[in-house]
Amino acid sequence: MSKASTSKGGAILYREASAADGAAIGLLHAQCWLGEAADKALARTIVSERQALWRERSARTDPATRLVVAESGGEPIGFACAYARRDPQFGSLLDNLHVAKAWQTQGVGSALLRDIAGWSAAVAPDDGLYLWLLPTNRAARAFYLRRGAGALITANEHAAARAAMLRFGWRRPASLLAGQH
Repeated sequence: MSKASTSKGGAILYREASAADGAAIGLLHAQCWLGEAADKALARTIVSERQALWRERSARTDPATRLVVAESGGEPIGFACAYARRDPQFGSLLDNLHVAKAWQTQGVGSALLRDIAGWSAAVAPDDGLYLWLLPTNRAARAFYLRRGAGALITANEHAAARAAMLRFGWRRPASLLAGQH
């Protein structure tokens, strides 16, 4: 899979990530989390941890996993990662979708989401697609709501963070492909 498009920022290539992308995806993930972090030591630790995680994930070849990267000028500007059939009730999990700040509001996140929705509809056609959000992440919540996601459930405990999380998603991810969102 490889698809090109253009935006105000220039040409964008969307493609399946490879093992060679792991460190760059990890850096982008950390940058999206940190913003302009003042604590440089903490920032270095988070970058290192995210790069190790994404090196490992990008090296996997699993048909139940989708990792797609958006790049411009050979540099990653966004990525998305999903896992098929992760939950018997809610379906496939959109585990990550991040876009570099300079590329936000230019359609990159929407294109990545459509890619994941198409993949999810192909590998698990009867399943939904869901994600977890921190309640404080209003921008992400607005992004997904504008694309037709609904609040599915609130979980008081998720992963090691033990933070209250919100579950959003689509009962039929194919709706994202019909140009409805």
